Amino acid sequence: MNNMMLNLSVSVTNSFPLDADGPEILGIDLTKEFNKIIRDVLDAKEYGKIGVVFTAIRKIRYMEDVRLENEYSGIKECIFSGIKSALIQLISIAKHFFNTIDSKTRVELWSSPKIQKIMNILKQYKTKVNTNDELCGLIFVQTQSDAYCLFDIVKEWISSNSEFDFIHPALIVGSVNPKQVAKFERITKYVQKEIIQRFRDKEINVIITTSILEEGIDIPSCGLVVRVDPLTSYVSMIQSMGRARRDNALYYVLTAEEEVLKTESTVEKFDKVKEDLKDHLIKRMTSLQLQ
Repeated sequence: MNNMMLNLSVSVTNSFPLDADGPEILGIDLTKEFNKIIRDVLDAKEYGKIGVVFTAIRKIRYMEDVRLENEYSGIKECIFSGIKSALIQLISIAKHFFNTIDSKTRVELWSSPKIQKIMNILKQYKTKVNTNDELCGLIFVQTQSDAYCLFDIVKEWISSNSEFDFIHPALIVGSVNPKQVAKFERITKYVQKEIIQRFRDKEINVIITTSILEEGIDIPSCGLVVRVDPLTSYVSMIQSMGRARRDNALYYVLTAEEEVLKTESTVEKFDKVKEDLKDHLIKRMTSLQLQ
């Protein structure tokens, strides 16, 4: 399984004759499509083997939609056939291992430490159901593909372990690129508004999302905000922290062990920016009062 993941792009590349037609025939759009599918599957390794498998399944569904909506021939047909064949092979290998262990053990073993941490963070709210501190949280990821993948994994944890059955997750990713998501999985603006309302009504208690929910959309004050990916900007940090407005709210930034010092340094820099801005505003207000 590990070798299959590491060599996925090589396997796909070897399944069609690039040299026969030359890269100029592929065109930049085709190259982007090809690279996007492979990159999303390989990037899902950060969530563990289960992330790779779920992303591969979603990409196959997307590719089946592509076939229905477009007629491809020649090199493009070879590319998509090659990618799909490699993904199907990967899923087949995974199913072999899936069938040897129970679902609870499987989801725990095949999830990365990052996923384990996320689920442990959520688990602490099990004893707070129907209290003022009950779960009301946002989990921020960097890309739409990450959001779909994490959503699938969280649902798998819930279905395989009753300890997590108090979690009612949903997904909001903003405007979905039709070139990345299967037709039946695309979330309309109407559905996203419905999810926000159900979040207000406490029918949903966790939303997995991208930067789309950092600002601009009215949602309840949250007691938990988790950033799965590294901090990228001061504005992004402040906006996501602003969602954790409930009393005793918790704000987490998940980072790899080797990136801890770098993340701490980034937070210190952002804190300094915050203090500098605060000092500037105080001086500005004082100056205006003296005029």
